[in-house]
Amino acid sequence: MGNYFNREDKGKQLVWQLDAGTAYTKDQKKEPGAFMASCYIEPTLYVRKVSEAWLEFPELVMALPEFAKENEYNHRNMLHVELKPYGKSMVQTKVTVALHQIF
Repeated sequence: MGNYFNREDKGKQLVWQLDAGTAYTKDQKKEPGAFMASCYIEPTLYVRKVSEAWLEFPELVMALPEFAKENEYNHRNMLHVELKPYGKSMVQTKVTVALHQIF
C-alpha cells in the first residue's frame, strides 16, 4: 500500500473508514449493496477497496464483517451506514457487534 501515498504521508498511522450502501436484492436490474474502505489524509481521500454485490439481506449482513476484516477494521475505525431503511435494518441486526468480534 505504501506506493499509493505521498512521501510526507509515510509513517502516519492510517485509519481506514468503512462505508456501507445497504441496498439488498438479488435482482441485478436494481441497485447493488456496496462497501468502501477509505482514509482521508488532508487534502486527499484514498480509496483502498470498493465492493458491490447483489445479495439478499442475510447474505449482505454476513458480507460486511468479512469486508471489514479484509480492510484492517479495528477499534479505531468508523463504520458509516447509509441512512435509508436498508441501513436502519442493518444496524438493528447489530451488525456492529459482529464487527467488534473481528479484532
